[in-house]
Amino acid sequence: MTGLDRLSIHSSVPICSALSQMHCQLTELLYHCLSSYSYPISGFLSTQPTIEKLIIVCPADGLSNLAPEALPALRDLNVPVQLLSTPLISHLSRLSRLFVLNTVTNLAQFVQLAGSLQTITVPRLLELLVGIDTSMDPRAIEIASIGLGYLGSAAPFVTSLKLNIDQGYIWQDELHDMFLFVLPRFPNLRTLTMMSPPPYEITYTRNFQMRKLSQSISPPHNALSSALTTDISLLLLALQSGSTQDQPNSDALHDKS
Repeated sequence: MTGLDRLSIHSSVPICSALSQMHCQLTELLYHCLSSYSYPISGFLSTQPTIEKLIIVCPADGLSNLAPEALPALRDLNVPVQLLSTPLISHLSRLSRLFVLNTVTNLAQFVQLAGSLQTITVPRLLELLVGIDTSMDPRAIEIASIGLGYLGSAAPFVTSLKLNIDQGYIWQDELHDMFLFVLPRFPNLRTLTMMSPPPYEITYTRNFQMRKLSQSISPPHNALSSALTTDISLLLLALQSGSTQDQPNSDALHDKS
């Protein structure tokens, strides 16, 4: 398999013997293995200096020995937030695209992502992709707005932002208030893309009063409130002003009326 340049592995059992026998130079690797006895993939990655795109989900200790000089060609990384606390963090400055796998559901995850991006000392222009879920927590839009604002302050080199609403919906005034708060915090943003499930895939009651905005947010880290140049209360004021409308709101990304 010396001519192999793309490899996809989904495994629930150790595969160390198979990888150790491979002699190829990959440009793209998808590796998904959540077994607690999984192969320490860092050893294999260290033999693949030509990998440009890496999609990886594995236990954090599988990357514990990844050397800083590994993966010199890496430009496109798809990874869960929790793996950014591994030695992968030293490779972020090489990226032109970062796709955060799995849904970002709380402020702590936004803080962890922003903290990782802040470690980049000589950044490239970066495309950032993040997914959120607005279907469960009534504060989901507030959390996403504050979290995205924090990301923009931490990573001014982001030029393209894609926000995927993996589950749920967003009202028109919520979208307006989110843009009003978030966009000024991305000083170099050139492209913004938002995606959400089609209406027939969303199960919710179209009653605006079902989602009441909270009166306050307690950020999990003091660093969050201090990093934002605008007081969080200003965002809450803007969001709460929209929640008093008597007219039903509409799904901002799919309503055709």
